[in-house]
Amino acid sequence: MHTIAQDNAKLPRRGGSPELVKWIGFAAATTINGNLIAAGETVIIMLLIGVAGVLWGFFWLARSALRFARDASDKAERARVALPLLLVPYLAINVLFTILAIWHPLGGQGLFVVAFQCWFGYVGFFWGFFLAAYWLDVHKPLPNPVALPTQARLVWWIASGLTWLLAVAVLLPTI
Repeated sequence: MHTIAQDNAKLPRRGGSPELVKWIGFAAATTINGNLIAAGETVIIMLLIGVAGVLWGFFWLARSALRFARDASDKAERARVALPLLLVPYLAINVLFTILAIWHPLGGQGLFVVAFQCWFGYVGFFWGFFLAAYWLDVHKPLPNPVALPTQARLVWWIASGLTWLLAVAVLLPTI
């Protein structure tokens, strides 16, 4: 029987220790400038790119919310805008899906997976709130602010109610 380990022994390696390749169990067939790189190095590169993207997303989300502040240099105005745009949706969605996950087919394990996925998966909104409201240094108002509506319209309530019903009717059985 032919194994992956036998194939790995034949592959040329640049850098990386044999222990690392044994630990991962295979060498990646990824090349950079014609050189094979070990799977561990590929994972590290992908991890760094992912972390950079997530951190960029936190700042982008916070900065985008500030476009709705009349004066983004005023911390009270920033908190007033960031609360309904970032923190309230984060809490509402996560509470909703955590409650719906109570009836997960896998029981407690499914509840844990869904709660973990939601609370940590959407954490950019949580950190975006604190960045937008308190931590970003904004020295002058941003150009062309867009004011948030002062009152919710009936059509928004209908749309959010229909979305909630969709989540319960369609997503609940599949969570």
